[in-house]
Amino acid sequence: MKFTVTWTEEARDELCELFLAVADRIELSRFVNALEMELVRHPESLGESRGGHSRVIMESHFGVLFEVHPEDCLVKVFHIGWLW
Repeated sequence: MKFTVTWTEEARDELCELFLAVADRIELSRFVNALEMELVRHPESLGESRGGHSRVIMESHFGVLFEVHPEDCLVKVFHIGWLW
């Protein structure tokens, strides 16, 4: 089963801010591309559960908060940011 991945406006804005601020844009691009591919394939097994539909991934200097809605084959990305 493939999932549709959507990004909220806030998450898209955060990604743009990261892209402008990060020293290694290639690393960020690779991370986001790999993340999207994994979210399409098996989002329920990625990261850690945060209750309900929410999950979080902390990897490659970045953290991502997303929700998985298996009944709709939908993933919503809510936030992306630096891990400090």
